[in-house]
Amino acid sequence: MAFIKGFICHWGDTVLVQQRLLFRSYRLAAYRSRRKFKTERRPFHYVPKGHPVLPPDGKYTTEPLTYIRSGGRDLNGKVVNAKIGGGPKVNWYMRDDHYPEAEETQGLEEKVLRIHPDPIRTAHLALVGTGNHKRYIIAHQNMKEGDIIKTNRDIPTISVRAMEGNSHPLGALPMGTIVHNIEKIPGEGGRVCRAGGASAQVLRKVGDKVILRLPSKHEIALSFNCMATVGQVSNSGHDDIPWKGVGEKMSAGYRPRTGWHHRKTGYHGKKIKPKRTFIVKPTPPKYETYKLSGD
Repeated sequence: MAFIKGFICHWGDTVLVQQRLLFRSYRLAAYRSRRKFKTERRPFHYVPKGHPVLPPDGKYTTEPLTYIRSGGRDLNGKVVNAKIGGGPKVNWYMRDDHYPEAEETQGLEEKVLRIHPDPIRTAHLALVGTGNHKRYIIAHQNMKEGDIIKTNRDIPTISVRAMEGNSHPLGALPMGTIVHNIEKIPGEGGRVCRAGGASAQVLRKVGDKVILRLPSKHEIALSFNCMATVGQVSNSGHDDIPWKGVGEKMSAGYRPRTGWHHRKTGYHGKKIKPKRTFIVKPTPPKYETYKLSGD
């Protein structure tokens, strides 16, 4: 007797088994043919830790603004990321990654007024100003209060002397220069190497393109007119600082893991059975072999 999908039949009765298998294959084929019409792949929406609130007038400001945390929920209130929790109430600052318009000959000079950590980004912020205009930019590694940074859009025949903190077109920088906040399209604003500790290196110039090596070891070719800032982004060791405990990580907005590998009783979920004790089996004895001669 054999039991196949709820039917009991003899081994010799192959007709019933063949009909059952044919019906099953037809049902699977029909299901697969209908599947592309009935099911659709649900789009994945990235949910950040929160979203900033823009000023009412929509203009740039250096004042602190409200930052609303998402808690891992989408706009409908459904939890789509269970690893994001609450966190402390923080403000955010509008950062200006665009390069101001400056004269090609003289350039623009700005003074660093204040440097402080960014509550929602990894790189530190630097408040710079010139005249009556102030803005927040990305602080480089060795920036200090009172420094003067320059922005120049001139591309001379001979490469300029790259000073840390100054902004120049990629075509004006010498080989081997470390840069950050790089434009992909001239006039678009910085888009590459803006995280804490990020930087790219100018490798070579081919035709009207400049080859850069990114932190991922990939190489990218950009136009001579793309602006970049000399130096490395500040707060380079932010990934090396360990968490002091679970409480600090939860306070920062990270929910605990699932606890799958935590040893617990069956009351709190699936019980992880202890591993079996190590059993040492005795080695089998070695038998002596004797060769019998025919004498």
